[in-house]
Parts: sequence; C-alpha cells; structure tokens
Amino acid sequence: MVTIFDLFSICWCGEQIPHNENYIYEKIAALNWYQGSKEFQKNILLALAFLQKETEYKLCGIFPLRLTFFVSILRLSYSTYAVLHEFTANN
Repeated sequence: MVTIFDLFSICWCGEQIPHNENYIYEKIAALNWYQGSKEFQKNILLALAFLQKETEYKLCGIFPLRLTFFVSILRLSYSTYAVLHEFTANN
C-alpha cells in the first residue's frame, strides 16, 4: 500500500505542475511588464517563453507522470491479480 501511495503522490505532483505553470504564466502575462525597464521587460519575456513550453516529467524517461498513468498501473495490477487468482483457484 505504501508503494501505491508513493506512486500516486508522484503522479499527482506531475499532474499539478502543468496547471501551476499555466497559472504563473497567466499572472506574469497580466502584469504591466511593458511599463518596466528594458531589463525587466527582457526578463519577463524570457520567463513567458520558458513557461510556454509544455513540461512533462517521465518515469525512467518513458512513462509520463500523470494520473492517467497511475490509473493504468492500477488496472494492470488488478487484471494481473485476477488472472493469477483464477489460475490458483482452479488448481
């Protein structure tokens, strides 16, 4: 159970990061950044350019850390359990 909770926690965080990045992007874009100094404008534009890129974290560089991945792991685990249980119940 601890491993399932750990995986859920990691996947939940992976799900929240893009939402938070979008929130930060919207707040920065709503600033009156064009009224600031040239250096401030440049830094804001760099931050906006960085936040436009979709960030996706992956487990072992393969599996996306999203809640959909967590659900698929649960489904696969239950299916494997059901098959093994059926084989052992018949013997």
